[in-house]
Amino acid sequence: MRDGKRDGVKRSAWRSFGNQTIRAHLIWAVLATTAAMLLLASTVVLVPLFLRFDATPASAQELAKLTDRILALHDTLWPFIGLCIVAVFLSSWLILHRMVSPLVRYVRTFEAVHDGVLPAVVKLRTTDYLTEETEALNEMLTALRERHSALHASAGGLRAEIEELGAWTATHGNAELAALVTRMQDREKELADHLARVSLG
Repeated sequence: MRDGKRDGVKRSAWRSFGNQTIRAHLIWAVLATTAAMLLLASTVVLVPLFLRFDATPASAQELAKLTDRILALHDTLWPFIGLCIVAVFLSSWLILHRMVSPLVRYVRTFEAVHDGVLPAVVKLRTTDYLTEETEALNEMLTALRERHSALHASAGGLRAEIEELGAWTATHGNAELAALVTRMQDREKELADHLARVSLG
C-alpha cells in the first residue's frame, strides 16, 4: 500500500515539476534563443551581403557570384538554426530532468516524514543538480534520527525510574504517591505511543 502511495507521489511530483507551464516556458526559451541566434546570424552574415548587393554597382558576373553566395549562406543557415533548436531543447530538457529528479526524491522524503517514517539520507546521481540542497536535507534527516534515538533513550530511562518509584511506593504504602506514580505511568505510555508512531526507514 505504501509503495503504491509512493509511486503516486512520484507521478504527482513529475506532474508538479514538469507541468504544462514549465514545458511552455521551456519551449518559449528555445524559440527566443533561436530567434536571437537567427537575428545575430542575419545581422552579421546576411545583412552586409544584401547591403552590398543593393548599394554596389557591379557587373552581371559579380552580381551572380554575390547571389550564389547569399543563396549558399541561406541554404546553410537554416539547417544550422534547426540544429540549434534541437540542441537548445535537449540541453534545456536535460537541465530540467537533472533538477526534477532530486525534487522527486525530496517529495518522497517529505511524504515519509509525514507518514511517521524517518528515511535514510537522500542519494543523488552524480549528474543530478541541487547537491547542496540535498546535503542540507540529509543533515536535517540525520539530526532528526539522532534526536529520535535520544528521545527513545530518555523515555527508557524515565520508564525505569517510574517503575522503581512504583516499587518503592508499593513497599511503603503511600496512597497519594501511588496515585502520582499511576499518572506518571499513563503519561509515560502516551510518550511511548508517540515515539512508536515514528519509525526509522
